[in-house]
Amino acid sequence: MSMRNDTKALKRAEVNLQGQLKSYLLERYNHHYVPGLNLNKTPWVQQWNLENVMSLYRQYPHQCDLPKPLLPPTKLPRSVLADGDPATDILATKKYIDEDVNRILDTFQAHQNKFTIQLKKDVNWTIKNDKMEINLPRYVADLSDILEMDPDPHFEGKYNWYYTGGTLDSVTFGGEFLLFFPYMEEMVAMPLCAKDNSIWNPIYKKAAKCSIQHPIYELRHNVTAQTCRILARCKTECAFYSVTERNNKMHILEVDSQKSKTPFLSADLNSFDLNRYCTLKIDRGLELWDMVSGKCIRKNTVKSTKCLDDEWGSVRYQTFNPNIIAFADRCSLHYLDVREPFEDPVLSMSPKSHLESCDDISMCISSNRESRYYLGTTHNLLMCDDRSPEQCVQQKWTHQFRSPPLLGLTLMCSGQEYVVISSQSPSDMSIIINTWENYDDPHSYSLPHTPPCMMDTLMECQQLGKCLDPSLRARLKLSTVGLQLLTNDSTHDAYIFSQNSIGDIFYQCITHCEDVENLPLINSHAYYALESWEHEISQQNRDIIPLVLTDQVNMKHAFDDFSNPESKYKLEPPEEIIFDSWKHSLDKLSSYVDLLAPELLLMWEIPEERELVPHPPEVSSFKKVEGWLDKQNPELTENQSQESQEEFTPFTPVLSQELFSVSQQCRDVVEIVDNDIIEEPIYSTVKTKEKGAKNKSNSHVAGF
Repeated sequence: MSMRNDTKALKRAEVNLQGQLKSYLLERYNHHYVPGLNLNKTPWVQQWNLENVMSLYRQYPHQCDLPKPLLPPTKLPRSVLADGDPATDILATKKYIDEDVNRILDTFQAHQNKFTIQLKKDVNWTIKNDKMEINLPRYVADLSDILEMDPDPHFEGKYNWYYTGGTLDSVTFGGEFLLFFPYMEEMVAMPLCAKDNSIWNPIYKKAAKCSIQHPIYELRHNVTAQTCRILARCKTECAFYSVTERNNKMHILEVDSQKSKTPFLSADLNSFDLNRYCTLKIDRGLELWDMVSGKCIRKNTVKSTKCLDDEWGSVRYQTFNPNIIAFADRCSLHYLDVREPFEDPVLSMSPKSHLESCDDISMCISSNRESRYYLGTTHNLLMCDDRSPEQCVQQKWTHQFRSPPLLGLTLMCSGQEYVVISSQSPSDMSIIINTWENYDDPHSYSLPHTPPCMMDTLMECQQLGKCLDPSLRARLKLSTVGLQLLTNDSTHDAYIFSQNSIGDIFYQCITHCEDVENLPLINSHAYYALESWEHEISQQNRDIIPLVLTDQVNMKHAFDDFSNPESKYKLEPPEEIIFDSWKHSLDKLSSYVDLLAPELLLMWEIPEERELVPHPPEVSSFKKVEGWLDKQNPELTENQSQESQEEFTPFTPVLSQELFSVSQQCRDVVEIVDNDIIEEPIYSTVKTKEKGAKNKSNSHVAGF
C-alpha cells in the first residue's frame, strides 16, 4: 500500500514539477514560492521510479556557520536614518513619481471634456527678457514639474540592476589575499589573514586606500606577476586603479578614468591585455578602449532582436578567448567577435524554451569549464553550453528568490564547482554544487542550499539576551550589493564575503564537515563579534539627524536681493512714545460711573446707592497747635485727664450686704490709662488631667 502511495506522489511530482507551471497555479500563488526539480542532461533516465529519483538527489554535504562582521561599522547616512536604503532609494522615488503621473492622467481622462487639448504644432515660444516662455495647460505644466524630478529617466525596473556584478572583488597578489571594496567614500585594498576557528582578520598596517568621487556599482580585476589592475564602474564614469606592493605595504593609485553622459551598464578588463577594456552603455552601445592611447578602438550599437522590458545588459570577456565578448540581455546570450563589426552577434543562445513567461535573464557568469556560462533568471539558474546553441541548456535549478539575482560567482574547491548567487535581499542567497564526474558530464545532486544570514545571527544573540538595539535589525536588513568567494589554502574551506549598501562586510564558511565538533565554538565567535559590533555602533560620536525636504524651490532671486548692496535698508530712529502716568487721584477715580452697577443691583433687588469714598477729616490749624502744646506739657495733660474721668462716671455701682462685706467694699483707686499702650491679654494656665489608655474588655470566652 505504501509503495502505491509513493508511486502516486511520484507521478504527481513528475507532472507538476517538470515543465512549465500551470496557469491556475501562477494565478493563486507567487511564482517564487514554487520549487522545482534539478534538470540534468546526464545521466539520461529512461523510466522514472522512486529508486532512480532518490539516487539522483542528496542533501547538502556541508554545514555553514553563522556570518559575522569583518570591519567596524560604517557611519549611517542620512537616508538610512529616515528608513531608506541607498540601493533601493531610486525605486521608491520612481514609484512616487509614477503614482503622481498616473493621478494626473486619471484626472485628465475623467474630465477630458473640461481640458483644452493643445497640439505640438500650436505651441509657440516667446522670448522675453532673454528667457523663453510658453503658455501650456495646467495639467501639462504639472506633469513637466513631476517628470523633472526623475533622478534617472533611463532607469526602469523592479530592482536596481546598476549593481550587477557587485562592489566586492578579491585577488591573490604578492602572497596575500586582497579584498577590494568601497568603504565610506574611499576605495580600499585590504589584506586578509586566515586564523583558527574560521576567523579572518584584516591587516590594517598593510592596507591602502584612496578617495572616490562617485558611488561604485561594480569592480573587476586583472592580475599579473608585477601589478594588479582594478576597474571600478560608476554610473557615468569608469575609474582604473593600479595596486602595487612596496616596503611591505600596499599602494593604490588611480591611473585613468573614462567619463560619459550616458550611464554605464557593464564593463570588463581584457584578461590577456592589461591595457584593454570594454564598456556597455544603457543605449546598447559597446565600446573597446585602449588605456595607453586613451582612444576608442571600436564602437557600435548592438541590435536588439526582440522587444525588451528594459535596457539591462552585461558584457564579459571570454576567459579562454580574448577576441570573444559575451553579451547578455533580457532574452539571450550573444557572442560578439571584436575582430569584426559587432553590430550583429556571431552566435546567440536563447533559453526561453526552458523558462516561464515571466522569466528574464538578470545575470551572466562564466564557468570554470570552457564553453559554459551560468545564466541567472528571475526564478531559475541555467547552465548553457555554446557547443550546441539550439539546445544550449544543460542544467537548471530553481532558486526561489523573491527578487531577480544580480550577483554570482563560481569557485573550484575539492574537485567540485561551487556556484553562489544572490539577489539584493540579504536572505536571498543560494549555494549550488555542480559535480563534474568527468570533463563533459556535470551533475548536481543537491538542491540549492540557503546559508544562514546576518538576521539568523541576530536572532541567536537575542535569544541569549544580547544585541537588543532595535536599530541593529534595520541595519542588517539593508540590501546586498557585493559578493565574493575566497578559499583558505590550509583548510581548503570556502568562504562567502558579502557587503550591504552602506559598506558593512560580513563573512561565513560554507564547507564545514557534517561531523564538525567545534561548530558551536565557531558560532560563539559570531555572537561575540556581533555584540562588539553593536557596542561600536553605540560609541559612534554623533548621529546624523534625518533631513526631510518637502519641496524644492529656486531661491536665487531671494539671494540676489539679500546680497545686493544698492538695496540696503536704512534704519531710522524710532519715535519716542510718552505714556501717561498710571497714578490717578481718588477724586478722579470716584468720578467714574459704573455702568453695570444698576443692572447688577436690580437683579438682586438692592436700591442703588452711590459708593462714597471716605475722606480723612480736615484738621484746623487751631487743633494742630493745641495738639502740639499737649505733647510739650505732659503733666497738664494727665491732670486734665484725671479731672475728666472724675466728672464722668460710666455706671453707678450697686453695693449689697448679701454680696459684699465691709472689708470687701471697693476703695477709691485712681487709675491712669495710657491709650498709647495696648495691653495684651493674659491667659491663665489650665491644667488638664490626662486619662490613661482604656483597656478594652475581652468579651470572648476562653477556649472559643
